[in-house]
Amino acid sequence: MESDIKTAIAVLTNRIRSKEEEVNGLKRTVNEMAKDAGQDPPFPHIASADGGDISSLRPDQFYGMTIGVAARAYLEMRKASGGGAETVNDIYAALVAGGYAFETSDELNRKNGLRISLRKNPSIFHQLPNGNYGLTIWYDRIKTANGKSDTKKRPKKGKAKRQAKENGSED
Repeated sequence: MESDIKTAIAVLTNRIRSKEEEVNGLKRTVNEMAKDAGQDPPFPHIASADGGDISSLRPDQFYGMTIGVAARAYLEMRKASGGGAETVNDIYAALVAGGYAFETSDELNRKNGLRISLRKNPSIFHQLPNGNYGLTIWYDRIKTANGKSDTKKRPKKGKAKRQAKENGSED
């Protein structure tokens, strides 16, 4: 039963992502048409079709955001444009280019703050074995630190036997 629910969630999540990509594609098209007509784009928060790199960021893209929200927004932009996980240095460079206001002027401390934020939010960010960071939702079967899949554990045999004995259904 639980695996059926997980499967349904995964299928529906994939459908949502597909629909979001379709809508974002339409928004990009409308933005390009508005640009060609000399108008401001009606959807300025949508990255352009090639929008996963630093050159496509607006200088105020991440201004006023928290570091986690800004990093997530950047990684989502990368994914929408066909990119994927990034190094801390690349995420940092994108945040700086996008106008994120760090609380310190020391670059090393800024990068450490970003790294800490990424590590402290495993429900949002996932560190790959190569050290890059992506969004947890991108990876269906993430391994935990002990090498096991991050899924709910089944009860141990001893526990199952005790439960069956308590319910009077032991063989």
